[in-house]
Amino acid sequence: DDVAQACEFFFKINCNHSLINIGTGKDKKINDYCKFLMKKLNCDLKIKYDKSKPNGTPRKLLDISLAKSYGWKPQYSLEDGLKLTIKDFLKKNFKLL
Repeated sequence: DDVAQACEFFFKINCNHSLINIGTGKDKKINDYCKFLMKKLNCDLKIKYDKSKPNGTPRKLLDISLAKSYGWKPQYSLEDGLKLTIKDFLKKNFKLL
C-alpha cells in the first residue's frame, strides 16, 4: 500500500525527480527478515547461507530522504504491511479452493 500511495502522491505534485526511493527507511539484516517471517508464519525453518557469496547484499536500506523532503512518509511498518499482505493472500487464495 505504501508504494501505491507513494505513486499517487508523486503523480499529484510537481516533482523534478524521475527516481525516488520508497521504503521504511530502516535497515535490517536478511537473517532478521527470515526470523521475523518465521515468527509471523509460526514456523521454524533452518536458515541456510550460500557460502560461495560471503558478502551477499551489504545493505538493503533505501535512502528515502528525497521522498521525505517532498512530504511523503511510509504509513505502514514492516509488521503491519506483512499482516495486510498475508490477509490479502489468504483471502484471494482460499476463494480458489
